[in-house]
Amino acid sequence: FYAGLSILSGSNRNWIKEAGPRYDNSAVFAVIQFLTRQVTSEPRFIVERQRANNGKTEWVEDIQHELPKILRRGPIMTSDQLIGGAILSLVVNGNAYWVKDRLISGKLTGFVYVSHWRMEAVRDRNSPFGDRFADGTNLVTFYEYTNPDGNKIPFRVEDIVHFRWPVPDPVRPEYGLSPIFAALREIVTDNEAATLSAALLKNAGIPGVAMSPKEGSSIAMLSDPDQRKDLNTKFARRISGDMAGAPFIAPGPMEFTVIGFSPDKLVLKDTRSLAVTRIFSPFGIDPMVCGFPSEQKTYSNFEEALRHAWRSGSRPVCRLIAETIHEQVLAVDYPQDAETARAYWDLSEVPEEQDDKYKVADMVRKDWMADGITRAEFRLSRGFDVEESRDKVFYSEVKAANAPKPADNSVVQKALAARAKRAIPVLQSIEIEG
Repeated sequence: FYAGLSILSGSNRNWIKEAGPRYDNSAVFAVIQFLTRQVTSEPRFIVERQRANNGKTEWVEDIQHELPKILRRGPIMTSDQLIGGAILSLVVNGNAYWVKDRLISGKLTGFVYVSHWRMEAVRDRNSPFGDRFADGTNLVTFYEYTNPDGNKIPFRVEDIVHFRWPVPDPVRPEYGLSPIFAALREIVTDNEAATLSAALLKNAGIPGVAMSPKEGSSIAMLSDPDQRKDLNTKFARRISGDMAGAPFIAPGPMEFTVIGFSPDKLVLKDTRSLAVTRIFSPFGIDPMVCGFPSEQKTYSNFEEALRHAWRSGSRPVCRLIAETIHEQVLAVDYPQDAETARAYWDLSEVPEEQDDKYKVADMVRKDWMADGITRAEFRLSRGFDVEESRDKVFYSEVKAANAPKPADNSVVQKALAARAKRAIPVLQSIEIEG
């Protein structure tokens, strides 16, 4: 289900095959783990409903709606596992699938995550259920699941939640296109570099070598194939495994010729670092937030990189999941709520969202003090209760009403007048001459 992407530009190699499942690469799994941790920790999945407030429409949480409870309770997987599975498949494939679990009556009771390689979105065949036809009007006619025994099981479109990466596959638009496909070569590079590093360490840091008798030397045992094999085995044991570094006694004068490059000439550190950066970058994440060395110098500290990763990586994934659940679950299984409710995320506990909230609050406060909005609008934007008769005023009106009254100077004036009648001088100042 990868369309024509197995062959990348500028190469005839099958990079999908060479990259393998992709989630077994440490950098790719770090992306999966980071997104999963961010989406399943502070964000809380909710259903919101429209409500009129002072002539304006606002969204408030519907705590009675059963969908968030169904998502949390399983039946087989927790909500964290469902979301984690969806993120894994979205990252490595661009498509993720949940099967809806129902009672015989058809009532929704939960979801089950299925591997993306076992599910196919069928477009060119009529649905076996007779409800959709391959006449060009349906992007997907039905879904087909291949179980471990190889048997194919059809599913109605309404019984599958299909998460698609926002970029559609141009060859097969019924599928999403993961940005990981553009980094397949980097995944292969990182895998090969890791394998080579492990092999070098296993060989006590010694790359491949060729053994041969020195010129003028005659070592009889090198002419016998079995003895050559025995010598090779003994040498290998001295440079690898538990006996790495043990002395090796050659049967005579020999030359050792290094085949290939030494680790410092290969510059494996720089090679792997560049590959990791290119794996992370399509997802809007800097490697430093996952503990990898960062090639980017844009961020002055870890906190800034974390905020950027949330805004460019995790928050868009939250939105993708919520919109898919709204369109394929809320609108399908709760049609009465399709227009008045929405699947959403409560992000009030997300640390990276707090800066934005403070900036908005400060902007609204300045608008209020500049008479740009009324106190009712200010309180409404901050989530406070509004009392129309009390709060429909501007800042200047409140300031004028609360300003202190001018001081009463009548007593002072009377005292000065009495002094004047008695010809008592009013001392203005006293100068003392030194």
